[in-house]
Order: sequence, then structure tokens, then C-alpha cells
Amino acid sequence: MNQKNIVIKNFFLSILLTVIIIKVTDIVLFNYFPDQGYLFSPQSKALYKTKEFDDAASINRFGFRGYETELTEGQILVIGDSFTFGWGLKDEDVWARLLENKLKSTGLDLKVYNLGVPGTDSDFHLEVAKKYVKKLKPKFVVISVLIDDDFQQVLERQSLEKNLYNQVKTALHLRILFPGLYKFYLQARDFKVGNTEKPEALLATKNWREESLKLVRDKKVFLPDDILVNVTEGNINPALISLASKYPNRAHQFWDDAEKDSPASNVLVEMTKKFFDIGSMTQEIGGKLIIFSMPSGTYVNSEATNNYRKYGFKIPEDSIVTYKPEILLEKMAKNTGSIFVSSLSEFRGHKGAELFFPLDGHLSSEGSVLVANIISKALLNQADIH
Repeated sequence: MNQKNIVIKNFFLSILLTVIIIKVTDIVLFNYFPDQGYLFSPQSKALYKTKEFDDAASINRFGFRGYETELTEGQILVIGDSFTFGWGLKDEDVWARLLENKLKSTGLDLKVYNLGVPGTDSDFHLEVAKKYVKKLKPKFVVISVLIDDDFQQVLERQSLEKNLYNQVKTALHLRILFPGLYKFYLQARDFKVGNTEKPEALLATKNWREESLKLVRDKKVFLPDDILVNVTEGNINPALISLASKYPNRAHQFWDDAEKDSPASNVLVEMTKKFFDIGSMTQEIGGKLIIFSMPSGTYVNSEATNNYRKYGFKIPEDSIVTYKPEILLEKMAKNTGSIFVSSLSEFRGHKGAELFFPLDGHLSSEGSVLVANIISKALLNQADIH
């Protein structure tokens, strides 16, 4: 064997040996670090401070929002996004907490565990269910589906994942190939291994002013004077400006495409599969899955709709009378053997205080009360709730 062949052989052997060492290290780390299942850093706080709210979200020692000091089987799990998490609301005003109190007032001593995580969709909701359903064996799992954002996020993710070189796709591949190293990374980043100090509170709205102004400048976004003033005061979530500039027809165009052979119909297929998987694991432990239709303001009243239009969203006039999103969601629930709970009629018929923060768009405390009332009625109609 000549010198060149020996060099090439040694080169590939060294690569193979390196890969083996990394993989062995990965397996050791995976077994050494337990899967904590945290959604957030335990015993931390997130602060929300704008002209509309000045509140803190408390994370318990189990890594999800709430005061819990112990967990019990046979309770209620609620899974969803920021509307479930309770963005901008006091801990006691989040609808999961209000639902627990409502049930308690009827004599049902059931805990409601809030597994909401802002910015998530059905893909993440399935992962949350995998972490908690078999562990806690709940009587009911409530999936809160935001009939605006959740569908569109899946559509955008599916489009993103078509690019195999996308960083998100690469990160997912690395996570699958080296789960132990990924766990170690999460431990080192979020959980401060060996550090028992309580994490500092995170100001979730800290950079809103700078980020929003940059978007307005870079994207050449036109905003009405009243919104622009609030941007300069740091009261506007930059995500609203970003989404309106990228997807002005966001979600409302989705319903027109959903029943055609289109990317939107692929979203329904994926979400139905995720609901089926969550429902199956819930039924395996003797529980039931409830799919709740969570509305955004654009489907409820003209005031909330006009507030969204100020950011540049193009919302059709019939958005506050259509039931197309709920019709499709109810069909998905039926196809997965789940219980469907609608909300649009009660939200649209509500008289009194605003149900959403005018600038931010999330549920107000009044909206949170209404959600708790709707879901409590649905639960109390279930014979096996007692």
C-alpha cells in the first residue's frame, strides 16, 4: 500500500473514531441527565410591562405557569399558546386558574395545570402531551386552538421545512442525531446545572421599542399616528408589525384555501394527525381530549378587528360573522374522536368590558373569565367529571 493510500485510510479512520467518541459521549449524557420536561426555567418569573398591563407570570418548580408545589394524577391539563399561558395577565386572572376556581365552586376539587407556551402550534402541543399525559394520567386534556394563529403557524413552518438547508431543519436533525448533547445544551443554557439559585425575572417586553422601531424603518411600514406613538413608548409587540408586513392576509385567506387541494389543506391533515395522537394517548390512560376553539379578536367584533387593521392586516368584513374556522375545527375533532367546544357565538354575544387588550390583542381578564365559563360548562356536561 503506497503512502497516499495510507494517509487517506488513516484520515477516514480518524473521522470514524471521532464520530464513535461523540456518539458514545452523547449516549452517556442522555442517560446521565434525566428528561426534566420543563417548559420554562423552574421557579422563575416573566414580567410584562406596557401601558395595558404590568404583571408577572410565575413559573412553578415543575417548569410551567402556576403555583403548584406538587402534582397529582387524575386532574385536567390545558395545552396551548400565549392565549392559554395568559400573556399579560396576573397569575390569578389566567383562564386555567379561573377554570379551576369555577369547578371548585361547584364542589369539584380538580387541579387545572397550565401547560401553555407562547408562540407554539400543534407540533409542540403534541410534544407537551408526550411529556405530561402518561405521567399525570389526567381525566381531561384541553387543547386550546387559536383559530387564527395556530393554523397559519403550521402553514409557515411547513413552507420553511421544505428548504433542507434551513438552520431550523439542521438544528432538528442534530437534536435527533445527538439527543444527549442536546439535553446537555439545554441543561447548561436554561437550568444551570449545579446552580440552585433562583433565576432572575425576565422582562419579556424589554426590547419592544427598539425592535418595533427597527421593523418600521427597515420594512418601511406605515402605521397610524396613535399606533406609532405607542411604538415609541414600547407598548407594541414587534411580532404584530412583523406578521402584518409579511402576511397581511394571514389566516383569513387560509380558510378560503383550506378545502381546496392546497398547502392549507395539508395543514389540516397534519393537525388532525397530531390531535389523533394526543387523543389516543389520552384515551389509553382513561381520559378524554377536548378541543377548544380559542378566538382572536378579528373573529369577534369590529373594534378588535379595526385594531388589527391598524398594523396592516387585511381583514375581510365578514370575519366577525363567519363560522368557517369552527366548522373545520369541529370536523377535525370529530375525525379524531375528540370533544369539540366552540366559543365564537358566546364571544360575539358578550356585552360589557373588552375581551381583548386593544393594542396587544391577547385576552383581557374579562376574556379570560369568559373562556373559563365556556369550558367549565362543557366539562360539567361530562358524566365522568365527578
